[in-house]
Amino acid sequence: MEVTNAVYPPKAQFDEFFAAGEDGPFVMVNLLKFRDRAVYDDDPTIDISGEEAYEIYGAEVTKLVEAAGGRVVFTGDVTGIILGEAEDLWDVVALAGQLNIRTVSR
Repeated sequence: MEVTNAVYPPKAQFDEFFAAGEDGPFVMVNLLKFRDRAVYDDDPTIDISGEEAYEIYGAEVTKLVEAAGGRVVFTGDVTGIILGEAEDLWDVVALAGQLNIRTVSR
């Protein structure tokens, strides 16, 4: 399996995803990998870590998610994987969406 990360999906991919007509709860899984230092092309004097930059971004995105009726359900450090292999693990996983959480029992 090849994974390609992108901040902005191509328009065709975005349109196809949202054209599915799904109706109901959903959860978005965000796998995050931070740079050692954040890169701000418009202001190279900013000197913060990638994780610090994401915390600023995340606070603002959380407001947008909540304003749209969603919520951030979980964020946590990635400490390993059980299945598969990865050359380099993600730093954090975050779950957000519009959902009704229910317990699944087996």
